This record gives sequence, C-alpha cells and structure tokens, in this order.
Amino acid sequence: MTEHNIGAAGIDTGKSTLDVALAGDFSQLQVDNDAAGHRGLVSWLRDNGVERVGIEASGGYERTVVSDLRKQGFTVIMFQPIQVRAYATYRQQRANNDRIDAALIAACTAAATTINTNGH
Repeated sequence: MTEHNIGAAGIDTGKSTLDVALAGDFSQLQVDNDAAGHRGLVSWLRDNGVERVGIEASGGYERTVVSDLRKQGFTVIMFQPIQVRAYATYRQQRANNDRIDAALIAACTAAATTINTNGH
C-alpha cells in the first residue's frame, strides 16, 4: 500500500553513482552520476509515474542531476542533511547505507507539504 498519492522518489547522491528509490514501493535503481546515467534515471522515473524528486545536498555532486531533472519537468526538492536526519528520527529509522538513505529521502519527499524547489 502506498502512503502517498503523488509519485515521489528519493536520490542518495555520490560522486560516481546515484541510488534511487520510489516512495511507498520497494523499487530501486542505481545509475552512474553522469549524463548517460541521468538519461536512464529520467526514463525510469517517467516509467514509474514520478512527479517529484527529493535529493539531499551532497557537496555539489547533486548539482548536475538536479539541473537535468528540472529541465525534464520534474519538481526537485533539495533537502539539507539535517532535514533528512530529522525525518529519520521522526520515523524512528536509522539510515545506514545508500539504498536505505534513498528510500528515506523518497519517503521524506512524498511527505513534504511545503516544496522548496530552490534549495533555500
């Protein structure tokens, strides 16, 4: 059962890879953090009905994928690490690897009621 009715995904960003999860689903994907990986990501997100993507600020490694997703029409929410940690605490969940972090960010994205697409 899906907790939220909007298609949402979360991305845990690394220098070379992106771990992606859908909110309310067990579907996950890992792609390279490069142009080809971003194209595959966009296709996968569309195939899964995603409208909104959450991504944690990650030392600048997220900038290109955020730009690419916005150009493709996705709403992108930039979370500060403290926001994601607070949400994990609220859910009494301990994120401890990239796949779990991506799922947590997806849940946080789906639950977000105030969308800040500029990262401020």
